[in-house]
Amino acid sequence: MICTIVKNKVFSIIKNMICSIENTYHYFVNLIKENPKNSLISGVVIVVGVLFLTLIDNYKDTFINNVIPELVGVAIELVLIMIALDLIVKKQEKEKNKKIEQRSREYLRFFIINLLKNDDVFNYALSFEPKLAKYKNNRTDFLFLSKEQDFNKSVIEALKKALDSVDEKTIEIETINHIRIDLPAFHSMTPVVAQVSGEHLKVWGRIIFFMTLIENNHKDFTINMKVILTRMIDFDIETAVIYKI
Repeated sequence: MICTIVKNKVFSIIKNMICSIENTYHYFVNLIKENPKNSLISGVVIVVGVLFLTLIDNYKDTFINNVIPELVGVAIELVLIMIALDLIVKKQEKEKNKKIEQRSREYLRFFIINLLKNDDVFNYALSFEPKLAKYKNNRTDFLFLSKEQDFNKSVIEALKKALDSVDEKTIEIETINHIRIDLPAFHSMTPVVAQVSGEHLKVWGRIIFFMTLIENNHKDFTINMKVILTRMIDFDIETAVIYKI
C-alpha cells in the first residue's frame, strides 16, 4: 500500500515536471517566433556569458581589461551605424513625401488652370496680376511650382478678385462639371496626402469639403470657390514650412 502511494506520488511529480518542461519549451518557442531578433541577441549574450565563465579563470581582470573595452567599442560602432541608417531612412522618407506632395499639387494646378482657361476670368485676373500675360496664349504653362510660392499666391489672389468681378453664371456650370470629374480623384488621393503631413491632410480635406458643396449646386458658389483657392495657398505654405523652401 505504502509502495503504491509512493509510486503514485513519484509519477505525479515526474508528470508535473514534464508538463512544466513542456510549457517552458512552448513559452520560449513562442517568444522566439514573436521576437526573433531580440531572442537571437539574448541567446548570443547567454552563450558568450557561459563560455566566459567556463573558460576564463580570472574573471574580474579579464572583464575589466578586455571585455569592457571591446563592449564599449562595439557599442560605439552600433550607435554610429544606427545614426547613419536613421539619416538615410529619413532622407529617403523625405524624398518620397516630396514626390507625393508634387503629385497632389498637380491636382490643385489643374483646378487653377481650369479657371485660367475661362477668358473672362483670365482677363480680370490679368488686370490684377500683369505677370499672367505670359500665359495668355497657353494657360496650361502655369506650373504651380512649390519654389514659386510668392508668385502662386499672387496668381491665386488675382483669381479670387476675378471671381468677384466676373458673372459667376459664365463659369459656374463649367466649374461644376470639372469638379464632378475630379472629385473622385481628390478623394482617392486623401490617404496619399496624409503621408506628407497632418497639416497637408487638413487642408486637403477642406478643399474636398468645399468642392463637394459646389458639386451639389450649393449656394454661395463664388464664396466657396474663393475658400478653395485660399486653402491652396495654405497648402503651398505648409510645403514651404516642411521643405524649407
